[in-house]
Amino acid sequence: MRLVCHENEAQVTTCRDGVPWLGFVIYPDHRLLKRRNAVNFTRRFRHNITLYEAGKISFAELDASVKGWINFVRYADTWGLRAHIFNHHPIRIRPMLPHEIPHQAPKRKGVRLWRPKRKKRSPWW
Repeated sequence: MRLVCHENEAQVTTCRDGVPWLGFVIYPDHRLLKRRNAVNFTRRFRHNITLYEAGKISFAELDASVKGWINFVRYADTWGLRAHIFNHHPIRIRPMLPHEIPHQAPKRKGVRLWRPKRKKRSPWW
């Protein structure tokens, strides 16, 4: 049982009803994500997709945001929630902008890769 206090009144609830803690609702046999957490991420995700498609953020920034949220919600039973969010908000890959293309160093002339030395064959005689 858990005791919840509201200004001069006490209310007793059971653990069966779930205990809110750090963005989750903890039940005796499973954990769920609080609804507001999923709603806030969905809004932020849609906004980030819009920024990505407009070229204002890179794919790496969008990917980091998604991976961070997934790492947080993996502690709850969220397989269905994640599938729903990512199926209903597809990311359209856009061509890379010139400032996003990774710089490649020019090839150096005269540098050889290491190769093992070949054994000289002895003459057959």
